[in-house]
Amino acid sequence: MNKKKQLGIIAVSVFLILISVFFLRPENREAVVTDDFIKCLEEEGVVIYGRSTCPVCVELVQEYGGKEAIDPIYVDCDDGEEHDRCDQEIKTGYVPEIHVEGVIFEEWGTPENLARETGCEL
Repeated sequence: MNKKKQLGIIAVSVFLILISVFFLRPENREAVVTDDFIKCLEEEGVVIYGRSTCPVCVELVQEYGGKEAIDPIYVDCDDGEEHDRCDQEIKTGYVPEIHVEGVIFEEWGTPENLARETGCEL
């Protein structure tokens, strides 16, 4: 197989992965996130690492009702005070990264997905 074909296959593969990440994730926005739900996630060891400069992170924060609502479980790696924590705890080097009891949560971090993972009532 020549290099042009290999590069073409790689480019198409990357394109399809990006499409699936941005357009095929669940879009159920009906869930109402309560303080009790966030408290339960916190008790279950959920930590969401993000950056205020990351559009995907901003979207995720909005799914939880905004920065104030998600604050107990959200670490903003753009915050100078949290920079060292992010350097030490983030495993992939990319945000958003979600941990449940220190283990990376591989799914998109919707309230519904985290409720299912942790048993917290949404």
